[in-house]
Amino acid sequence: MFRTRLPMTGLAPLADGSDDRLDDSSDDRADHRFDGGSGGGSGGGSGDADRAAQAPAPDDDDRTPLMALMLGGLGAGAMAAGHAGGAAAMPALIAGGPGDAKPGALPLPVVPARPHEAAMEGGTPSTATAVLGLQRIAATAPDGRPLTNDGTVLVSGLEPNGRWWYSFDDGATWTQGEAASIPGRVAAATGDGPKQVRVYQSDAAGHESGQAELAFVLDTTPPAWPRISLVNDTGLSATDGITTDPRMRIDRRDPTTTLELSINGGAFFPWTGDDVPASLFDQLQGPVIVAVVQVDAAGNPSIPTTVRIELDRDWPQPPHLELATAAMPNAVLAA
Repeated sequence: MFRTRLPMTGLAPLADGSDDRLDDSSDDRADHRFDGGSGGGSGGGSGDADRAAQAPAPDDDDRTPLMALMLGGLGAGAMAAGHAGGAAAMPALIAGGPGDAKPGALPLPVVPARPHEAAMEGGTPSTATAVLGLQRIAATAPDGRPLTNDGTVLVSGLEPNGRWWYSFDDGATWTQGEAASIPGRVAAATGDGPKQVRVYQSDAAGHESGQAELAFVLDTTPPAWPRISLVNDTGLSATDGITTDPRMRIDRRDPTTTLELSINGGAFFPWTGDDVPASLFDQLQGPVIVAVVQVDAAGNPSIPTTVRIELDRDWPQPPHLELATAAMPNAVLAA
């Protein structure tokens, strides 16, 4: 019968260790022999022996199933190339990356840190960093930070057509900013006390900057209101507010605050000391309203306290006396 012996390359041997395969297809390179049985003589036997001697010895690794060979070689490479999006990436994917990765293993994707996160750990920012400032600074807190009652943060140095974000919780959450400021209500939402805001920006191309930081102390709580009263109420009643002496005294004052006065609805003006002299009212007569507030270091004014008085500086005219005469109607003449 006809027998076809195929090359060993790329094929696994049979389970019995032989390398024979039946092939129904025609192959001009195939080695065809007619086996006439016993009539072949020694010529046929020597041909088979020569071919057996030339054939490579079976190896244990050659017994791997055909599918396993494909997956470990070209098949894995093709899958890797498809995963990477093209054949050009296949060698790198087959290499598997640094370390002890085995050939053919697909590397894990590397997700780069966001630039603002990299900047926190010493990264190099790719665009300019914004500049932060407070809308109002009233004083300096004991720890050296700015003290204010207005948490509005001004943001300058922004990139044209870019975007920016801010965080008041050490970068745990970020909020996209609008215009060029952070409203004061954002800082005030968590109450008074120390605040720290972080801001980063990105330009139109998506390059992100490092973080700008600003620390300050927010105090929006007004102080207690003071008390103001007349020193000497000279009227018929000691509490009617009618007086010829407009001197006043301010009580319940917080020594850490400053005072401001207003007379008859005018603008408030700074005042020092606890006493209000009469000279302040030299040009006034009649009803007078005095308001006083105290302002703390952060700029918070107290509720105004007012006092109303009736200032009467005029002495009454002496009575007019004259003797009655007969010509006067209803007059009575003394005997």
